[in-house]
Amino acid sequence: MVTTQQQFSDSQSPQLIANRYEIIQRLGEGGMGIIFVAKDRLMGQNLALKRVLMPQMMQDHSTIATQEIIELRMALMQEFKTLASLRHPNIITVLDYGFDRVAASQPFFTMELLDEPEPIREYADGRSVAEKIDLLIQMLQALQYLHRHGILHRDLKPDNVQVVRGQVKVLDFGLAIAREAVNPSSDTIMGTPKYMAPELFMGMGASEASDLYAIGVMAFELFAGHYPYDLTKGSQLHLITQILNTVPDVWSLPIDSGLIEIVEKLLRKLPEKRYQNVGQVLEDLVRVTGQNIPESPAIRDSFLQSARFVGREDQLKQLTDALERITRTDKPVGSAWLVGGESGAGKSRLLDELRIHALVNGALVLHGQAVEGGGLPYHLWRQVMRRLVLSVQITNEQAGILKEIIPDIDQLLNRYIPPAPSLTGMAGQERLAVTIAEIFAAQQQPMMLIVEDLQWSSESLQPLKEIIRHAVKHPLMIVGNYRNDERPDLPQELAAMQVMMLTRLDDQGIEALSTSILGEAGKRPDLIALLKQETEGNIFFLVEVIRAMAEEAGNLMDIGQGELPRHVFAKGIQDILRRRLNRVPEAIRDLLKLAAVAGRQLDLKIIRQAATQWREAPLLENELQASLATCADVAVLEILDGNWRFTHDKLRERLLLDLNDDERKSYHRAVAEALENVYPNNEAYAVMLANHWHEANEFRKEAFYAVKACDNLNDTNNWQEAQLIGTRALNQLPPDDQSLEKITLLAKVGVMHIHFGEYPRAGSYFDQSLRLAKAVNNQGAEAEAQAYLGQIKAYQGDYDAARSYFEQAVGLRKQLDSSASDPQKLAFVYLNYGLLNLLDSQVELSKSYLEDCLVLYRQIKDEQGIARTLHNLAMVASALGDANTSQKNYEESLAIHRRLGDRQGIASTLNDLGWLAEDKQEYAAASQYYNESLAIFRQ
Repeated sequence: MVTTQQQFSDSQSPQLIANRYEIIQRLGEGGMGIIFVAKDRLMGQNLALKRVLMPQMMQDHSTIATQEIIELRMALMQEFKTLASLRHPNIITVLDYGFDRVAASQPFFTMELLDEPEPIREYADGRSVAEKIDLLIQMLQALQYLHRHGILHRDLKPDNVQVVRGQVKVLDFGLAIAREAVNPSSDTIMGTPKYMAPELFMGMGASEASDLYAIGVMAFELFAGHYPYDLTKGSQLHLITQILNTVPDVWSLPIDSGLIEIVEKLLRKLPEKRYQNVGQVLEDLVRVTGQNIPESPAIRDSFLQSARFVGREDQLKQLTDALERITRTDKPVGSAWLVGGESGAGKSRLLDELRIHALVNGALVLHGQAVEGGGLPYHLWRQVMRRLVLSVQITNEQAGILKEIIPDIDQLLNRYIPPAPSLTGMAGQERLAVTIAEIFAAQQQPMMLIVEDLQWSSESLQPLKEIIRHAVKHPLMIVGNYRNDERPDLPQELAAMQVMMLTRLDDQGIEALSTSILGEAGKRPDLIALLKQETEGNIFFLVEVIRAMAEEAGNLMDIGQGELPRHVFAKGIQDILRRRLNRVPEAIRDLLKLAAVAGRQLDLKIIRQAATQWREAPLLENELQASLATCADVAVLEILDGNWRFTHDKLRERLLLDLNDDERKSYHRAVAEALENVYPNNEAYAVMLANHWHEANEFRKEAFYAVKACDNLNDTNNWQEAQLIGTRALNQLPPDDQSLEKITLLAKVGVMHIHFGEYPRAGSYFDQSLRLAKAVNNQGAEAEAQAYLGQIKAYQGDYDAARSYFEQAVGLRKQLDSSASDPQKLAFVYLNYGLLNLLDSQVELSKSYLEDCLVLYRQIKDEQGIARTLHNLAMVASALGDANTSQKNYEESLAIHRRLGDRQGIASTLNDLGWLAEDKQEYAAASQYYNESLAIFRQ
């Protein structure tokens, strides 16, 4: 019997799926569920969302799901993951997937939304035979791609083969687990009867041949304009009887005999008499039509990438036990884990397995990844927080603080978000970190945060540390990974995380991995010895060596059948990486090199613009998507969370190492120009631009962006990188250069040395900046150098020299005309000179300069400067014995610090208020101030 699926009423359809997808309208109903048009709040675009109908057992409402339910969900997630990895121009793109906790743990996945599609049968009506052959070829190529990835469609029919402006799109494929779960009884027939192969009615399993039978039925319809069997009786039994016994009248089709023979073979009753794979059909089509059919790349990676997870079972068990502790409803206990290992040790694969377990258990999974070279400030948190703010109610104040890393937060939250008051330096960093941690703490749903490549993190570590401090109190599991050979001291920096080290596979692990890919042949002792010799147990290398051996042998199954080589390649793994990269067609290799230069994660706007500039011709969207799909076919690129990236950074590194000098300059120039065009005047990209222009040997432009980069990095306390970028840019400028960039860079690098307490070196840089500024009569730069030299002398205890520098700086600033004056920088001089006088017991003079400083800060509405100056004036008033003025200034400073969210400023001011109250013998008030201050400092 053929069963019908259960249906949801419209009232059962939630308006918001997974706190991300807003339902707009119902689009239709397929064999496996209901399809909606939905708006992706994260990406700001409409897409198709399918809620997969599952039996009642899947919609578990109990506290603890049964093992059967968990296994079913795991299998379904694996299928979703596979579908989301597919990229082919004739296959609908699956974008995201998961379980919606609100809708009884109902599984869903999202797809691209097709623009005015037509079922293939309707589209073909009235078109020429040649056009119909083209549609058939596109459909076959899509099916070949699915089959080579180990996916049977199981329900091919015209409604599941749509056409958009001549391009075929196959949809509703795979999900064997879901189909079997919905209809598990032995007498259930899966699929649409009109397009089912005869053997399926006899209880045989689906196969490539049964999918090809459905293609044959649709091919008949394309050419004949009607169904191959008699539908007038209306009886399902009559239809099935015809499918089993009646031979369709293919010889009446209005096409050449060669094409008729192809359709006839597709429709044969016995599966063994039909074509056994799509390639055979395409070969016959080439022979009959004389048409050259472009081949889709051979897919060996379905075996390689789906190799059984081996060698890390103990570690996965530890992590899944920790996951279970955050998903229990009584007392969830959070934890934080740091997974270390060399590149290629299997860290990402372990986290990928864990991610599926988390999704199955109903956790919200957030993913962030650091990038080499730093990327944008707080790069690790940008996508993480964009997703999280959709799941948590946050205040306008919190949203305003996040605006620094989520510029489009107004659109995400669908309301105006006023920007937070400016707060720079360590205070600003802490405010952002605390805000991120507060939002994580507000999430009630079990949550897993996966953060990768932490060896490249700098300022992003502070929010992570803040979140970790509170993780144990919340249903939150944090799992990070890092390359221990690149940053061995990271466990000390993240001491609150439990460290898990992944070593290379031993002989047993190598055998298990080899067997999972090659079957019994993978157990040969000499093969295991060869793999160990070539890879030393590095998982990435193991997969690559097996891939290379398969190419040499002809296919995977031939490995181990004959004599093995002594070495796979004379030059080892580097040759193997080059071999994989050489599988990318020559025509798109330049595009891949551009992508490598741009970074592991692909910004398609940058890639498109850079390619257009580099080759001096537009890169069309369909051309870009086809190129990405081709690179995915040969396992060089992959898609994760809707974003393209290199499958492994070793491939990207190999591409970069193989660039010659001219290529390096050319590609970096193209990427730099693309950044300038796509993100004009966006200083967040200054670090990236400084790096790209350096590699392009455009040192003047490097210096221009290095100035901005130093400011950005200083704001996030990333002083070491700022020093490196500034010094590198200075070293490229000619010795006799007197440009503003050089004068400014000398000062920027000098500031970094002040931060490190390296006062003599800092003084040397400011001396050079001062000499150049005087040489070109740049009074503003001269005044800045004098002010910092005064600060350095004050730190060194040479108050007389410091006073001389500050007085010169004040004089120069006052001489500048209004167009060149900078109240912020004059206030900086007044503030530091005022503090010097306070330290030197010149209290009245200190008061005078600090009051002038306060006027300037109020004039330019710099609240951070106002608060700091008021705090210093409070100390001056106290030194003068004016306790009331001191109290008033402290309280005003405290109010501003609270408004800004400056925790260090709050704690420091509270401490001084406590001291003042104690001095006034107001001990209860003093105790209150001290306790609040201490609580903040302890945090």
